Amino acid sequence: MNTFTFVNTPVSASVSAPVHNTDKGEKPVLQDRDFARARAQDSGEKPGFCSAPTGLTELDHLEHRLAQVEAGLLLNRAELLELYDVEQGSAAEQLILDTAQRLGRRLADNQGQVYAQIGVDGRPCPGNCQFCNYAVMNSGTGSPTTDGSLTGNSSADTASADTASADNLSVSASPIDSPSTTPFDVPPQQVVAYAAAFAQAGVHLISLMATAAYDFDTYCDLVEQVRDAVGADMPLLANVGDLSLAQAQRLKVAGINACYHTVRLGEGTLTSIKPAHRLRTCANIQKAGLKLMSGVEPLHEGQSAAEVVDAILTVARLRPLGSGVCTITAVAGTSLAHLRPLNTMRKRFVAALARLAFASTTRLGFVGGIDWVDAGADPRARSATLTAIETDFGDKVQDAKLRLEGDGWRIPRSPTGFWL
Repeated sequence: MNTFTFVNTPVSASVSAPVHNTDKGEKPVLQDRDFARARAQDSGEKPGFCSAPTGLTELDHLEHRLAQVEAGLLLNRAELLELYDVEQGSAAEQLILDTAQRLGRRLADNQGQVYAQIGVDGRPCPGNCQFCNYAVMNSGTGSPTTDGSLTGNSSADTASADTASADNLSVSASPIDSPSTTPFDVPPQQVVAYAAAFAQAGVHLISLMATAAYDFDTYCDLVEQVRDAVGADMPLLANVGDLSLAQAQRLKVAGINACYHTVRLGEGTLTSIKPAHRLRTCANIQKAGLKLMSGVEPLHEGQSAAEVVDAILTVARLRPLGSGVCTITAVAGTSLAHLRPLNTMRKRFVAALARLAFASTTRLGFVGGIDWVDAGADPRARSATLTAIETDFGDKVQDAKLRLEGDGWRIPRSPTGFWL
């Protein structure tokens, strides 16, 4: 479950995270030979590309190499490490930012989009991500017992949502006055009403976010109800725990078009989830015919260049349709509350570096163009208050569109074919 501030920049992975699954003697997954060959020159023993050849200044050589990236020639690890350390405020940094912006806008057809995320529950999660409010270790409910898969050991209210349409948005907005130690589910009819309100307000994708403790069958039922409410032309994205291939296929049948999944920085250390399981889920998502949204996260001060670059490369190998970087949200009372997110300028630079590293293999993200609005359960808060749908959904979406237009993005009137 993504618990960070999405800024259309990437999500992360552990430095030691494998790039393929080797559990139980299985053949590697997510291995793209062409992609691997493109990165094969990153032994680290060769001089970095910022070492200018005869007759060119260092900046000239950087400009030449970045033009090659725009044409599809991938950067290797050594190059990315060298770029990571360019002087802040320098002409080289500005050239990286400008090239990434130009590439990102071209790949996205300069289309800005507003995505809505709805949190459906606030249960103590066995994925045990230390940076999340809903982690078992942060909720005071005991120790994790699983590795973050959706196993179906909990249930939720399955009340009918037939009346929660875009024309019937009077569902109560009463607060759920529950600290993280009190598990709760957002009533299904209210989730559906949120989705219908967001669709009516003109978002371009709706994400349904659940903890790994949320029952999978209940989640699929909820997806079907939301699909009925928003129609066939609204992309639905699942943001859930690890999935088997059969579960990913069932999500598609229920009405899901895409999934958010990634390998986080510190996966397996700051979480109870094995990196190989995350990678296997990403493979299952794509094998099931669903599109993948991924990211480089959680970014915070104190991470090394190698950590961040290896995270970027791990996610890039997945070839998601869309990605971004997320900074950590320090939630008071959690074990990682002391960590500080990257400042805005550094976050923007890491996003630009990721945009260049992914090149044309990933179409959306990293340079703006996507603005998120949300409702329901929020894993970044110590208590949950459900959002009033009668007044602020249209305003939220309109404000997001105005921000995008102010940055020069063209806003489609309806969802595009990116995620359908």
